[in-house]
Amino acid sequence: MGSWTVGTPSATGSVSWKYKQGNWVYWVPITVTQQTNNSVVPAGTWYKVPVYSNYSMSPGQTISLSVSHVMPTDFNGVKVTNSLYNYMTIQAYKSGSLVEQQVLKVWIPTDGIVSFTATPALTYLGAVGLYTFTITPNVAVNAGDFISVEFTTYDNYYTWYQVDLGRTFSTTSFNIGCRELDGNNLISDSRLTCKLYKGSAASKIPAVIQVAVTKSIPAGTLLTFVVLDIKNPSGNIGPPVGITGKVLRSCDTADSINLCAIFKSTTYIYMTGSNSLTNAGTYTMTPSPTIVSATSATHTFTRSVALNVGDYLRLNYYPEVIVPATCTVAGHSCWTFPL
Repeated sequence: MGSWTVGTPSATGSVSWKYKQGNWVYWVPITVTQQTNNSVVPAGTWYKVPVYSNYSMSPGQTISLSVSHVMPTDFNGVKVTNSLYNYMTIQAYKSGSLVEQQVLKVWIPTDGIVSFTATPALTYLGAVGLYTFTITPNVAVNAGDFISVEFTTYDNYYTWYQVDLGRTFSTTSFNIGCRELDGNNLISDSRLTCKLYKGSAASKIPAVIQVAVTKSIPAGTLLTFVVLDIKNPSGNIGPPVGITGKVLRSCDTADSINLCAIFKSTTYIYMTGSNSLTNAGTYTMTPSPTIVSATSATHTFTRSVALNVGDYLRLNYYPEVIVPATCTVAGHSCWTFPL
């Protein structure tokens, strides 16, 4: 078990071991023996699992082991140390000889407490708008890591966010507009690169936005970024929906694709009612200069229109136009989202 330990059974809690082969439906209860002496690892960390004589395993057969607990009060099952990186070794013996060994490398994510927030600018059902995220990892973040935001698509009771967050795309991932707030460059010296990956409600796979980290970030640093055009769930007023923030790192230098969470924190938000947004109208704005695609000039748009608190203005550029990196509105906040 490496640095993993199985709690000591007491009068109110005991360990339950079981196994099954291949695609068996049922688990078979077994009695294991804790080894008291081993020449490789400290005593007490090995558990001997018998394979009963009335079962046999052919080459390539899969065996699954389960360790759980019953009647828990002071016993909490399998425990690990505070280390983020743990090992577990599985060995198979035949006639007293070792015939197979596999070593598992397991990352243990550190849960943050109130370390991640997700704030939609609009909380109406089905509304599409800006989301602001804050995350304060209690671990150091390295260049090459990723910040991940997971949106619940289905939680066994309710259908929540659309699997593509309301964006239609057929590729594996989709570049989505995002940026750090207030001119910060804590995550990256250049503009952020954010990719949206589809989820699956049927498989309870969340929709995921991944933010590439290109700088070293000390533990405890508050990071704030915003993402454009996320569509709220279309139903379920009342129950909260979970959104999880993670820091992901390559699990193994030989496998850069496989990512493990080294930090995780979940927040919950509520939708407040039906979509009462209305389009105040389509106006003809007068740009200056009139050639909007000009990249060497300041783009100034003027229009007289009455706005209420909570309203917002949105300018959509054609895809062929290079969106400027900054914008200003006197007395108000303004952001641009170049892709």
